[in-house]
Amino acid sequence: MFKRCMGLVALSSLWLSGAAFAQDKIKVGVTATLEGTYTILGEDGIRGFQTALNTLGKKVGDKELDFVIASTDATPDSAIRAVRKLIEQDKVQILLSPLSGDEGIAVKNFAKTHPELTFVNAASGAQETTYVDPAPNFFRYNMDGAQWQVGLGKYAYETKGYRKIATIGEDYSFIYTQVFGLVLEFCGAGGQVTNRQWVPLGTKDFASVIAALPDDVDAIYLASGPEAKVGSLSFIHPSHYGTRHRSMMRFCMAHPGTIGFVISQDGDIRALTRVGQRLIMWEDLEVHSIHEYTRKRSRSRAVTFPPLDHPWMRYR
Repeated sequence: MFKRCMGLVALSSLWLSGAAFAQDKIKVGVTATLEGTYTILGEDGIRGFQTALNTLGKKVGDKELDFVIASTDATPDSAIRAVRKLIEQDKVQILLSPLSGDEGIAVKNFAKTHPELTFVNAASGAQETTYVDPAPNFFRYNMDGAQWQVGLGKYAYETKGYRKIATIGEDYSFIYTQVFGLVLEFCGAGGQVTNRQWVPLGTKDFASVIAALPDDVDAIYLASGPEAKVGSLSFIHPSHYGTRHRSMMRFCMAHPGTIGFVISQDGDIRALTRVGQRLIMWEDLEVHSIHEYTRKRSRSRAVTFPPLDHPWMRYR
């Protein structure tokens, strides 16, 4: 929300500094990720945008502001389509766009083809949006992802005492920038990143990623969008569960390739299997007839347990 307010303040400063228009009304195009993986962020952005309008109003000087909102899905192509529509069909004169990383790079490059228009970055956090080959008519007033991480690498090394870490991030420009900001400080202080995992945008199932993580790291850094939940990477000690769960855990660890199911007294169903040297468990499974089978991913959560040589994984 703050970033959206900053965008409108930036627009005001541009207009009041001499970017005058002959029309009594100025049309402003706004894009947000109202579709796809980053829908939640887009909806948040529009709420911030509306809050800024309620605070600052829809008038700058003697000019009325007419806003037109277009939807994107976090992909470069969708951002260009939205911006092109705003320019060619809605005849906007200024654009407050875009919201996400890859979109920012695409819109920056597109802005070069319309030097007569002003583009103000809404919230794109990719470093390349303005740092690499900038467009003279594309302005940024928000920080990039690397700037947001300032202090974290130093804190991890000096205060927490971490020396080895692993990173998990979505394969996306904004996330690249975030990881870069962390690694720059952490490795500069003497730390090591021993494992880096990149997953597709919107990944929810982290079972294979968990299995690939090394056991000798001090911490795991997760950089992802709203679809990924911290619960997806939960590490739970077997002692958290009762006898029947622990028995199935030991059985699955001793017999790779098997899938074990445990039904609790309260009716909850869990599935377990061994992936590499770790045990993975899916919780809150739902059972339907084969004709009405559905899987509600939003309720399912994957958890991981200690490696194979951990004392709790030995039969006893």
